[in-house]
Amino acid sequence: MLHAAMAGNTEAGWTRQSLGAALGYGLDYLFLDAVEELGPQACRATYRVPGAAPWLDAHFRGLPVMPGALIAEGFGQAAALLFRFARGLGSDQVVLVARIREASFVALVRPGERLVYSATLTRANARGALVQGEVATAAGPVARIAATLLAADRETLAGCWPAASDTAASHDVAQRH
Repeated sequence: MLHAAMAGNTEAGWTRQSLGAALGYGLDYLFLDAVEELGPQACRATYRVPGAAPWLDAHFRGLPVMPGALIAEGFGQAAALLFRFARGLGSDQVVLVARIREASFVALVRPGERLVYSATLTRANARGALVQGEVATAAGPVARIAATLLAADRETLAGCWPAASDTAASHDVAQRH
C-alpha cells in the first residue's frame, strides 16, 4: 500500500509538503521541490538552489557552492521516493542510502540554479534496491551517482540507537572510569 502522502499525487501535484511527508523528512532538510516523473523504474525530480542558506554562506565564503554531499542527498531523496513508489512502501518503512557505490562530480552548482535529479531503479527486492542516475542543471551534467538503498522497519531502526538519556548516562559512566 502506498504511503498516504503519495496517494493522489500526480506528477504535477507534488508539493514540498507532500514530498516531505512521503519521505518522512522535515522541510529544512528536503532537497526536492517538485516531481516531473515518477514511475516503477524512474524518477525525475527538481530542486532550485536557494539564494541564501546557512550552508551556502559557509561553503565557500565569497564563492557560494552547493556541497556535493547535499547534491548526493537530493539524489538519495529522489531515489528513495522512486523505491517507495515502486515497492508501495508504507510510512512504517524508512528508506536509507546504505551505500554510495559511485559518485563523481563534474561541475559546481551555484545559488539560483535548478537541479534535475534523474534516478533509475536497476534492481530491487522488498528489502533494498540498486539505483543509478545523473544530476544536471541547464548547463549540463553535475554528477553521476549509483547507490544501494535499504528499506527498514521504523521501529526496528529506532531500536538500533540508544535513547538520548541512555547515551548521556553511558557517557557519564565512561567519564568516571
